[in-house]
Amino acid sequence: RPDGWWIQAGYKLAGLNLEIPYINNFELVARAERENDKQGTKTDRYTAGLVYYFSNTLLFEGDYMLTQSHGLNPLPPNSFVIQLSYGF
Repeated sequence: RPDGWWIQAGYKLAGLNLEIPYINNFELVARAERENDKQGTKTDRYTAGLVYYFSNTLLFEGDYMLTQSHGLNPLPPNSFVIQLSYGF
């Protein structure tokens, strides 16, 4: 039975009420998590990223993850992730 926790926060820059083109479409995101797979691997991961909303259903995300993993099946140390998401 693996266990873990995570916490995340986001702030959409539209809340700043700036008159700069496209700035209202950006959101800053951060996440911290810890996982124990109960098979000898413990992982701490910290993520910071940026989301751009083309519309309420189409968004582009870029994140950088710092990973500290120890045990039998450690994860790679750090990674950069980009993705395009469409919801319907």
